[in-house]
Order: sequence, then structure tokens, then C-alpha cells
Amino acid sequence: MSIESKKKIVRRYFEEVLDKRNLDVLDEIVAADCMIHRPETSEPIQGREAFKHALKRILDVYGEFTTTIHDLIAEEDRVACRLSHRAVNRSEWTSRLGTHAVAGKTVTWLAIAIFRFSRWDDCGRMGQPGRAWHVDRARSLGIYREVAVISVKKKGNILIFRSGNPNR
Repeated sequence: MSIESKKKIVRRYFEEVLDKRNLDVLDEIVAADCMIHRPETSEPIQGREAFKHALKRILDVYGEFTTTIHDLIAEEDRVACRLSHRAVNRSEWTSRLGTHAVAGKTVTWLAIAIFRFSRWDDCGRMGQPGRAWHVDRARSLGIYREVAVISVKKKGNILIFRSGNPNR
């Protein structure tokens, strides 16, 4: 499989599966025995059906979800992608700081995803991603600020963080 074909599959994952929420496309582009490493899970997600379930849970949090690919680099059996996501929250958001009313608020974050293409899947199809790593560039403080969970004030060289409404 050519490098361009691999890049096309990765683009299709972001455009059709995530942005258009068409999880059935995973049947065509991801190996049935895939292993997915995501930052919000302590163990890898094993298998295409488990991956579909995990993605559905993530996408259900947002009313809108858009991905912008900034860089797509491929070599041999891997494709690396530097991207950003923009999403609009549906209702509450649970974080390490508690549960927050964030319905209608937009968040953005950067991420890097690396896809490794296996030679064969269990159906004898060649060239599907068999393993993937998705690393959100942790900017929790930035997301907390975007949805007004915390506010930040600067006094001299010191940053002061307050939880709750920044207008208080």
C-alpha cells in the first residue's frame, strides 16, 4: 500500500468517523483486532467494536466536533498526524475538579495521533491500521478557562488560579 493511500485512510478516519460521526466506516478502515492507545484510558482499547463503543462515548459529549489536520507525515508502516479538535459541549462536563455546566461552550485542543498499519487483518485485508496512539496535548488549564471553570489573573510574575465563574 502506498504512503498516499495510508494518508487517505487517516484523513478518512478524522473526516468521516469523527467529524461526521459515521462509526460504521471503521469496519472498512480499521483492523478487527486493532489496539488503540488513548490518554483517557488506563489500558489500550482492544478490538474494533470496543473502539467504536469508546468513540461513541466521546462523541456523545459534544454537539459539534471538527478536526483540522495541520501535518500528516508518513513513513513505512506509520502515519503521524498533528491536529486540532474544536467541539461544542452538549451539557455537563466532569473533570478532576468536579462537574461543570458547560452546555453550548466551545473547547479546542491540540493532539498528535500515530497510526501503524498492519500487513494483514483477520479477514485477509491488507493495509488497515492495526494500532494507533492518540495523545492529546494536555492543556486542561486552557480548556478549564475556555468553559469558565477557572479564571487566571496575573499579579507581577505570579499567576493566580480561581475555580468557578471568572466574573466573581
